[in-house]
Amino acid sequence: MSAKKLIFAPLFLFFSFGLSAKTLDRIVAIVGNSPVLLSEAQDLENLFKKNPNIANFYGVGGKKITQDLIVEMLITEAVVRHSLEELNASIRESDIQKQIQSIATQNKLSVDQLRSSLKREGIAFDSYRKNIRLQLEKKAIFEREIRSSTTNVSDAELRADFNRLAKAEWKLQLWALKNSPKVSKIMQEEANNFSGRKKTLAQLSNDYGIQELGWVNADSLNPSFQKALKNSKTGDAVGPIVLKDTAHVLFVEGMRKGNEEQFQAMKEELIRRKQGADLDDLFGSWLERRKKEIRVVVNK
Repeated sequence: MSAKKLIFAPLFLFFSFGLSAKTLDRIVAIVGNSPVLLSEAQDLENLFKKNPNIANFYGVGGKKITQDLIVEMLITEAVVRHSLEELNASIRESDIQKQIQSIATQNKLSVDQLRSSLKREGIAFDSYRKNIRLQLEKKAIFEREIRSSTTNVSDAELRADFNRLAKAEWKLQLWALKNSPKVSKIMQEEANNFSGRKKTLAQLSNDYGIQELGWVNADSLNPSFQKALKNSKTGDAVGPIVLKDTAHVLFVEGMRKGNEEQFQAMKEELIRRKQGADLDDLFGSWLERRKKEIRVVVNK
C-alpha cells in the first residue's frame, strides 16, 4: 500500500528529522532561546525535492518548495514545542504507539506492514514516529488553548453554507412523443401555450398524457435536460428537447435549492467544515500571538 494513501491524514503537519550536525552553519531564526539552523532547512528542502512522497506526507505536495516555506515550518514546530513545555503537556510513548497501531488497523495492516509500506516510499519510521508525537502534542494545544474558544455554529450560518453547496432541484412533469417535424411543431405550440398561461398543465395532461417526475436534482437528469433547465423558472415549459428519436417537453411546477431533509442529512458535515475553517483561522491567530510572546527572530 502506498504510504501517501494511508487513511491517517493529519490537519497540521510540521516535523523535523534527526539531521546531521555540520561544522559550519548559520542560524536562520531564533524561537525563544532555540535556534533554527540553515542546515536543517536545507536538508529538509533537499529531502522534499528528492522524494515527492515525503513532500505529500508533510502536507506540502504540489506547493513550490522554497527555503522560506521550510524555515516557516521549522519555526512553527519550535513554537509548538516551546508552548508545550510551558503547558507541561507531555505525550507518553504509549500514546504514540497506540496511535500508530490505530493507523495500521484503519489501513488493515500490522505495524510491521505499515513500517514496510513507509520504507517503500522512502519515509524513515523514526521520522514517522516523531510526526505522530508532534501531532498528538498539537492536539493537546488545540484542546487546551484553541478549541475551547470556538463558539457554536448557528443554524443560520449552516443554512447559508448549505444553500451555497446544495444542488438545484425542479418539480417536473414530462411530455414525451416519438419525434417528427409535425410532433415538434405541436409540442412547441403547446409549450408556448403553457408558458403563456393559455393552457394549464391539467388541460395538457388530459389532452396528451403527461408523466409526473416529482422533485429531481441535476445529477439525476440527462445533460441535455440539465442544460435546458439551467435558466428556467416556475411555470416554464422547456423544449422540445430531442434525444435520439424522441421529443421531450419539461413542465416546471416548482424550483428549490435543497430541502429540509437534505439539510438535516448534511448538517453534521457542515458543522465539521465550519469548525475546521474556524480552527484554521484560530490556529493562525494563536501562532502569531505566540511568536510575539516567545519572541521569534528571523535572520534573512
